Amino acid sequence: MLKVSYGGSEVRTITDVLIAQELRAACLPEVDGLVEHIFPPDTLSFNVEQAYQHIKSATRLYRDGEWYHVDLSEPVASDEDAEAVGDVFGSQPGGEEKIANQFNAVAQAIGESSGISPAWYWSAEWAEKPLPPLESCTRKPDTVLLPKNQPPGEAHWKDPPSVGELKDNSRPQNVKDADRGLREDARLIFGHQANRRYVVGLTLCGAQLRVSLFDRRFIYVLGSLVFGDNTALGYDPTINLTSDPQTIQVQDETYEILDVVHIASVIRGRGTVFYRVTRDGQNFIIKDYWADTARQSNEAELLKEAIDISGLAGWYADEDLRLGDTDDTTASHGRTLLDDLDDYPNAEDYQNLEIRIHRRIVLKDCGTPIQNFSTRRELVGVFIDTIKTHRALHDLKKILHRDISLRNIMIFENGSLPGKRPGLLIDIDYSVKTDREFDTDLTNHRTGTLPFMAIDVLNADESVEHKAYHDLESFFYVLFWICITMEGPGRPRGSEFDVEKSELRHWFIYGDFKLVGLAKDQSLRKPSAFAAMLAEIHPYFDALRECIQDLRNLFLSRTVDTTPTSVSEIYDSVLTILGRARDALPEEDPVSLQNIADPWPQIAADKRKAMGEEKKKKAQISGRTRAPEPGSPTSAVKRRRELQGAGADKNGSRSKKSKH
Repeated sequence: MLKVSYGGSEVRTITDVLIAQELRAACLPEVDGLVEHIFPPDTLSFNVEQAYQHIKSATRLYRDGEWYHVDLSEPVASDEDAEAVGDVFGSQPGGEEKIANQFNAVAQAIGESSGISPAWYWSAEWAEKPLPPLESCTRKPDTVLLPKNQPPGEAHWKDPPSVGELKDNSRPQNVKDADRGLREDARLIFGHQANRRYVVGLTLCGAQLRVSLFDRRFIYVLGSLVFGDNTALGYDPTINLTSDPQTIQVQDETYEILDVVHIASVIRGRGTVFYRVTRDGQNFIIKDYWADTARQSNEAELLKEAIDISGLAGWYADEDLRLGDTDDTTASHGRTLLDDLDDYPNAEDYQNLEIRIHRRIVLKDCGTPIQNFSTRRELVGVFIDTIKTHRALHDLKKILHRDISLRNIMIFENGSLPGKRPGLLIDIDYSVKTDREFDTDLTNHRTGTLPFMAIDVLNADESVEHKAYHDLESFFYVLFWICITMEGPGRPRGSEFDVEKSELRHWFIYGDFKLVGLAKDQSLRKPSAFAAMLAEIHPYFDALRECIQDLRNLFLSRTVDTTPTSVSEIYDSVLTILGRARDALPEEDPVSLQNIADPWPQIAADKRKAMGEEKKKKAQISGRTRAPEPGSPTSAVKRRRELQGAGADKNGSRSKKSKH
C-alpha cells in the first residue's frame, strides 16, 4: 500500500518561490471584521464581555490597562519599550514557551468565566526543532494549537488547527518574517490535513496580535480558536478522519476511506486531495478540490460526455458541496465580508479575483502512479496508451486535456498482470472544448504543471491558445523527467542525486514563466546543454536515450520552430517513436511493488500548478562576475541573471487569484 504523498516536502528555496506565486496580488491586509466573520458572535460558547470582566477582576493577567505575562512581573513589551525590557519572546531562549503559557492562561480564564473547559492548548514544544514528519522540511512553528489530550512531544503536522509565529517587536522586517513563517505553516497544514477548508493562524509581533491588538479582541481571538467549533476552524464537516473507519460523503452517500493517496500542499488554487475509498464492496477514487467557476468546462460534465473513451478515469458521481444552505465557495469565505466595506482600498481588486467552488467527484477506475511501472516496456506502453486516450478525447469528443504531468499519467489497475497493465489518463479539470471560442479573458489562461509545460506556452507574451501538440510536448517532458529522477520501477534516485542541482532545475527553479521557458528552450536547443541532460539519465534507462533524442528533435522542429500544419501528423510521429522504442526493449521480469514506499521524486515541484503570473518589470542587469564553479550557488545566480537578461524585453501576463 502506498503511503500518502504529502505535498509539503519541498526545500525552503522552492517553497518561497511557490508561495510567492500562489499569493501574488491576492493578500488583503487589515480587513475590518475578519475575526467576527470567521467566528460569528452568535456561535461562540462564551460571552466575550463576561470573560473580559472576569480576567480583570479575578486574575493578574490584565492590570491597569496592560496585559501581563503569566510568569513574569513585567507587562507585555510594547514596540517602544521592547529594547529596554529585552526580548520577551523570539530570540530569548524559552520566550515562545512564555507566550504559549500566556495564551493558555487567557483561555483558562475564559473557560472559568463560562464554566467550560478548553479542548485545545498552545504548545511551544516545536519552536526549536522541526515538527514531524518531513525529513527535508526544517520548519519550526513558534507555537501550535494541539488537542487537550495529546502530549506535545507526539505532535505532527496533521494535528494543529492553528499556529502562531512570534517576534519581539512589530518592526517591518519582523512583521514580514512572521508573515512568511505563517504562510509556510499554513501550507504544511494544508499538505497534511486532508479535511481542511482553510487555516486560521496568528502572528504576534511585539504588542500587536495580527489581526488585532492586545485588547478585548485578544480575548475574542484566543477564545474563538480554543472554543470555536471545527467548521469555523476550517475543517470539513463532511469528512470524518477521527472515526473508525474514516469516512467521506458525496451526495449523501457515505464512503469508507482506505487511503489518502495525495494531498496538494498549496495555500490557494485547487487544493486537490485524492482518496481511495470503498462502498458496498466496490472501490473508487474520490477527487476533492476547489474548481475555478470562471472556467468554461466542468470536469464532471466532461467526464460524463467522455464516458465511452477507453483509458480515461470514469465518472461515477459528483457534487458541489454546501454547508447548510450555502455553497462552499471562496466567495462565501471572504467576498461577503467586503460587501459593507466600500472604503476598503483593495475591495475592487478582491472582487476581480476568481471564485472557487468546493467540488467532489467519484471515479470508478483506480490507478497507481506511473513511477510504479514494473518494466520499461510497461512504462513506454503506458505513454502510448494515454496518448491514444488523449487523441480520442481530442478527435472524437473535442476535449483538450491541457495539464499533462507526472501525476496525471497513471497505470490502470484493471486486474492485468504487472508488466502488462495499460495506461490511465486522469484529471481533466483544466480541459476545454476545442469547438468553443477561445476566451482570452479567463483569469488563469496559462494552464499546466510548471516543469512539464510546453515552451510556446511558457514564452507567450499574452493569452495563448493551448493546442494538442503542446500536450504532446508535455508527454515528452514527463518521460524525460522519469528517466532522470528514477533509477528503476518505483525507485527514485538515491541521496547522491539532487534534482535541485540537476539540469532539470532549470525547468522549475525560477519564479517566472518566461525564465523557465527560456531555460527549457536552451536546454533542448543548445547541443551542449542537451548533452548535459542526457548525461543525467540513469543507466537503467539507457535503452531509451535514442527515443528521448528523437522526441526532442521532433518537438524542436515541428512545434517550437514552426507551427505544425497537421496535429494528426504529430500524434502519428510521437506514437511511432514510442512504439519503436518499446518494441526494441528486451522482455524482463516485472518488479513487485507491493511494499514500495512513497515513489514520488524528492521534490514536489512537479505538482506546482502554474496558472498565471504577475507582470514583471524589465530586468536591468549590469556588471560582470567571475565565472563560478559549475553547480555552485553563484553559478545558479549567474544563470538566472543571464536568463533575465535574455527575457528582459518581454513582459508576462497578470492573473488574479483569491486567498481564502
